[in-house]
Amino acid sequence: MEFNKIVLGFTILTLVACGGGDKKEEKVKGKNEVIIHDLSDPATLNPINESDASASYIVGNIFQSLLAYDKDNYSPYGLLADSLPIVNTNIKDSLLQFTFKLRKKARWDDQSPITAEDVAFSLKLFKVPNIDCASLRSYFEMFDDITIDSSDKKKFTVHCNRLYHMAEDAIGGLIVLNPKIFDPNGVIGKYTIQQLSNSKKLDAKSIKSLEEYAKFFNESFNTKIPSGAGSGPYEFEKWETMQRITLKKKQNWWAAKERDAEVHFTANPDKIIYETVNDFNNALVMLKGGKMDVMYGIPNRDFVEDLQASKEMTDRLHLFTPPQFAYEYIGINIKNKKFQDLRVRKALSHLLDVDKIVEVVCYGLGERVSGFVHPSKKEQYNDKIIMPDYNVQKAKQLFSEAGWKDSNGDGVVDKMINGEKVEMEVNIMFNNGNERRKKTCVYFLEGAKAAGVKVIIQPREWSKMLEEKNKHDFELYVGGWISSPFESDPYQVWHSSSYNGGSNDVGFGNAVSDALIEKIRTTINKDERNQYYKDLQFLISQEVPVIFLFAQKERIAVNKRWTNVKASGLRPGFDPTMFKQLQ
Repeated sequence: MEFNKIVLGFTILTLVACGGGDKKEEKVKGKNEVIIHDLSDPATLNPINESDASASYIVGNIFQSLLAYDKDNYSPYGLLADSLPIVNTNIKDSLLQFTFKLRKKARWDDQSPITAEDVAFSLKLFKVPNIDCASLRSYFEMFDDITIDSSDKKKFTVHCNRLYHMAEDAIGGLIVLNPKIFDPNGVIGKYTIQQLSNSKKLDAKSIKSLEEYAKFFNESFNTKIPSGAGSGPYEFEKWETMQRITLKKKQNWWAAKERDAEVHFTANPDKIIYETVNDFNNALVMLKGGKMDVMYGIPNRDFVEDLQASKEMTDRLHLFTPPQFAYEYIGINIKNKKFQDLRVRKALSHLLDVDKIVEVVCYGLGERVSGFVHPSKKEQYNDKIIMPDYNVQKAKQLFSEAGWKDSNGDGVVDKMINGEKVEMEVNIMFNNGNERRKKTCVYFLEGAKAAGVKVIIQPREWSKMLEEKNKHDFELYVGGWISSPFESDPYQVWHSSSYNGGSNDVGFGNAVSDALIEKIRTTINKDERNQYYKDLQFLISQEVPVIFLFAQKERIAVNKRWTNVKASGLRPGFDPTMFKQLQ
């Protein structure tokens, strides 16, 4: 997921029995508890270490950031901060400063005030070596100090040591954690941000202390978030593995009576329950039977033919198709010996009829994409890129030019690599339960077979797939990347330094692409920056580290027992805290 998940505050779920009887249905209908479907448990609930979208949606109800974005017009506003920051830009010295003031009433659950020291603590966590926050660390590496107003403990200035096009979004998206919970022994408070930013200069005793703290931090908050850890409207109640995660509304939330024309300080349901059901068919049965309140990412066929086309369902469900600001792709492990030749990767890109997938699998609720920028961002989207056509003959030619030929007549092309005959046998994985991605694999298998490529489809549980991707232990996989209506930072996914520890799973990157990414991050002039986005998209398209597929519209269904339900292009596309039970 790109930067949207940190700036917004923060989708998900098991095999739950289809049955359950009247008792279960009465419980759902009779209580002010919203039940939201997800396909799998998140890997962790630690708000600093989490790297999947589902976790970010859950913890977004527990924690708050300095800034947030309006769900209708996408404009930023102060959340924990009382307003947008005052920005001081020194282009000559490549420096930025952001001065914030926290809301006067902002407090932790024990009624102690949220202060600038808490913000400093939260920023320091991204500087501590060995904390498992690689997917987010790059967004905060350029913030090297915080100065706190000596006369006002809620006022502070964040110093940025270089120009960064998303600096305000990044620091505004900082999740503020309660140090009394996350650092009960005050280890991090002994160090300044500057000291932690230069950890190589720390003495051996400090390094050992920080290593011990990182171990504590990484292991203590994966499956349980203690009461009082965050300043959001809900707190963690329980996690029943591969069943559900339950959040309950706080009784003493600081913003319960706060009123602001720009901010939605809401907490209407008594509980928000994230129900794990890793089979969409079972989840749909629960949705239609009133045992599930919210589903999103609904398979296109089910959404169009089963829900939209049914008067019974439209009478019972709110149905929405907001823009998703996400794209799907096939990732290629370009460091694998079979895929290091560019001609092989280009050949693979011609083996999938993407237009047919958009029409048949997506039911028209999508459009092809040529890169990581959403087509609606016309200023940044490179519409000059020629997308690969479905062409088995062209693929065969490219394989042949790269030395892949069927030498033994078994129907699969092969090649001698380092003295060993290697057959073009390709493993492609997808997250189990995602029917759309499964069908994408099947379409790919059919095209590949015609070109002499043997494809083995590997369904994986979401957590297992994440683990294998992060370790680069894959050949191909079908994935998706969540963006936002805003500008993105390609560093996390496309910079070569993000191969180990970041999200550059496929191994893309060279000096030219890295330089373009740095230019995007440091160029203040928007027109120039937009051209760099286009140049990077073109370079990626030429190297084919992934096969870009399509961007979809979201498919959301919400039981009409809930009112005050709105759809948004901001993920996950709805805000359960705003739901009001129909009286």
